[in-house]
Amino acid sequence: MLAYGAYVLARQSKAPLSTLRQLHESQAAAHSGLALVHLGLALKLMGDETRATSAIEAGLIKPRVGPSHAWWGDYGSSLRDWALTYVLLDKHRLTPAGRENLLAQVAGEMQGKRYYSTQEKLALFLMGRSFLGEPGREWTAETVSAGRTQAIGGTGTQFLPLSAEQLAAGVRIGNTSKERLYIELQVAGNPVNMPAARREAFDLKRDWFAADGKPLDGRPLRVGETAIVRLQVKTPGRYANGLVVDHIPAGLEIENANIVQGEQSVVTVDGVDPRQAMLHGDIRHVEFRDDRFVVAARIAGQMQFFYRVRVVTPGRFVVPPSYAEDMYQPEIFGLAGGGETLVIGDGREAGTGPK
Repeated sequence: MLAYGAYVLARQSKAPLSTLRQLHESQAAAHSGLALVHLGLALKLMGDETRATSAIEAGLIKPRVGPSHAWWGDYGSSLRDWALTYVLLDKHRLTPAGRENLLAQVAGEMQGKRYYSTQEKLALFLMGRSFLGEPGREWTAETVSAGRTQAIGGTGTQFLPLSAEQLAAGVRIGNTSKERLYIELQVAGNPVNMPAARREAFDLKRDWFAADGKPLDGRPLRVGETAIVRLQVKTPGRYANGLVVDHIPAGLEIENANIVQGEQSVVTVDGVDPRQAMLHGDIRHVEFRDDRFVVAARIAGQMQFFYRVRVVTPGRFVVPPSYAEDMYQPEIFGLAGGGETLVIGDGREAGTGPK
């Protein structure tokens, strides 16, 4: 944080050079190479070229200290740090030895990841943007699918849609130019089967209660009535930036006069007042959207969250799974439930509660 602050001040020519040199003397305490690059750029902007070169060179070879899942409070990762380092060097038109190696390091890190945090997505976007429209980067390639060849090329990024049939038949992409090509395949679709539960990091359980706090026990739901949903989350770890998302099935709406805003009637669920539970000090933020209930909280041990829904539409609906994650380490997540059927009567017919 000190190095980043120094970089911000140096961009306005307001970073004291003596302070920057003191930070340079303490560079062994840096947790990652990104901090040293920030410091090096600050020194360069303030006129100390020798120390700037030293700090940047050290930053290009210094890994993040500690295990990849360690939480420092900087929302970072090796992927984010390498990508931002490349962006910063490109922005200041610096080409130290090892700069191009960052591309391979980022690509290698991406191969082992299926989930990206917000910080990582932004860093990758900025890195990719640096390649758009660069002069002298014309390229050509060709795709072969089902015996049919198609030429592609140009400058900067190109997008080529592929149908499910082409992917099933197999697609081969060949580089017909002298430039290196970086290819990313994005696949969008809907799963055929409900995803398997995952409970190692977060164990989730959803329970349904009537408006008076008594368990529904599968009794009929009818249009017009309200119900209370309890979401229990257990974890063996401690997550400062936990995110819990509970999608509601179609046929239900989250009540506008929600529990968090303070209901007048006193209702208890298994001896717990939902209003008090939703005032827990570890809850940072709560959202009641059209299709989901969202909580950002510090999660440790066991916590429970409540929200109220109103039954609005008769029919047969699939109940989505509940989900929790560490927002800045999204590969750490939990998933449970889903696949149950919610049948709602129109008030004249008997319906079936969630099972």
